[in-house]
Amino acid sequence: MSLGNADLRSDRTRSPAAFLLDEPDACHAYAWLFRHGPATVATYVEAVGQNERQARFAVDRLHAHGLVHETGEGYETEPIHDVVEGVHVTPGVAAVMAVQLENYAVRKLVRRHGALALAQAVKCWPQIQAGTLRSRDVGAVLGIGQHDGVTATNALRAVEEYLAIDPAIEDLPRPEKPAARERGH
Repeated sequence: MSLGNADLRSDRTRSPAAFLLDEPDACHAYAWLFRHGPATVATYVEAVGQNERQARFAVDRLHAHGLVHETGEGYETEPIHDVVEGVHVTPGVAAVMAVQLENYAVRKLVRRHGALALAQAVKCWPQIQAGTLRSRDVGAVLGIGQHDGVTATNALRAVEEYLAIDPAIEDLPRPEKPAARERGH
């Protein structure tokens, strides 16, 4: 069963990584707590301006999946690195998945191609940052088209500071750059 169209598995059967791929609200809380934690739900709500009930629900679900744990100072995360259907799920992937909450183009990309397509874009980040992979080529690498490749690249740029602290980013398999198109008539 593919996770490409989200919400295909219940909370009871999904792995923590699969849960993150399907839940942008939980991804947002996880990524923020990874970068800023330990922190309380109240601190998270104040910092990001999210509804407290939604924030508490997201954190409770993260806790139920073992992605956060409570300390005397609030909630803390451990960096996740798991593979779901060939896609590496890391803190950086969680941050990118959370971009859907604020960016309509990214939501459309996920609706068209599935959560896995956006999550796979993270493996392109080191090459994008180094200038060896252009944003229009990201679409070809991911098989999602040039326009959606640019959208995926913009989602990565929006969470650059999260990708910088992702401990697994250098361990992700590098995609092969697409061959240059032959110049014809």
